[in-house]
Amino acid sequence: MPFNIGLPLIWLANEVLFLLRVCNRLSQPMYVLPYLLYINIWLPPLSLTSHKLKTCVFYVPSYKMQPIYRGLRSDRNKKGGRYTKDKYQDTYEECLYINPSIHERKASNIPNHYLIIIDGSKYWKGFPKRSQSIICSTGFDYAQIYSEVYRVIPLENNTNFVVNPTGDVFTSFGYLFEQLIKYKLCNYVIRSLREFSELLTNEFGLNYTHKTVSEIEIGMAKFMSNIQDEKFTENRYKVRWFIEKYLDGDIPWDNLYDEIDRWMSPRLNGFEKIKYNSEFKINNEREVYTDAEYILVLESKLQEYLK
Repeated sequence: MPFNIGLPLIWLANEVLFLLRVCNRLSQPMYVLPYLLYINIWLPPLSLTSHKLKTCVFYVPSYKMQPIYRGLRSDRNKKGGRYTKDKYQDTYEECLYINPSIHERKASNIPNHYLIIIDGSKYWKGFPKRSQSIICSTGFDYAQIYSEVYRVIPLENNTNFVVNPTGDVFTSFGYLFEQLIKYKLCNYVIRSLREFSELLTNEFGLNYTHKTVSEIEIGMAKFMSNIQDEKFTENRYKVRWFIEKYLDGDIPWDNLYDEIDRWMSPRLNGFEKIKYNSEFKINNEREVYTDAEYILVLESKLQEYLK
């Protein structure tokens, strides 16, 4: 049977086109390793592709570019984990392709209320949706807390990133926390989204069944309408001062959801939307996130290649 050279040529052409497409799209100079690595991509929590990334690539970072890191938890990388090439070996992939926008991110250990509010807010229009984003850091040490550190390389120049005002989103809503105290919506100082979430569930009556903006809005409206009911309010000690001020006419608004929505706006809390390019520079450790496609390169391997 004569050898059909057509199929190998088609395969080779596809490989070359793939490499050119990847290199042309990358936001920084890249070099293709002199060999092909067939990597099975399977990262459900980060909404990964179901196909194979057929080449492992790395780049030579410009010193003008701000490094962005992603730490992967060791328990996800080890035997039976989600980030391994072989789930029966304690190994780390050198290179991973991820498209976070095809997966819905959940809040960690608390209800999704804050994610639902900001992703559905008019004030956050034009920002990458956090529920469809990869969460990263500009700090290597912070990323290292989660075990292995990967360099985050966006596939497009001028990719939109959200820069938090602090190193963790849970402490980034300073204006929101101030307003909650100002209007006596709690009788203690709130310093994190975890405490804010407890306020929503324990005092305002929200729970895990409130999964949309309209459901959260209705839940808060129900709380406001029940303020007149003494039985409803008698055990709500943490918001008693607010209830008294509201009944005395000292609260200048009636729609609790609208106020919280505004208090969580990016402008009032110091969030920024920045394009990732040579001008992207952050002087201290911040949490950043994007919903764009990117490649993760194992930082230890990247440094070996650059030596």
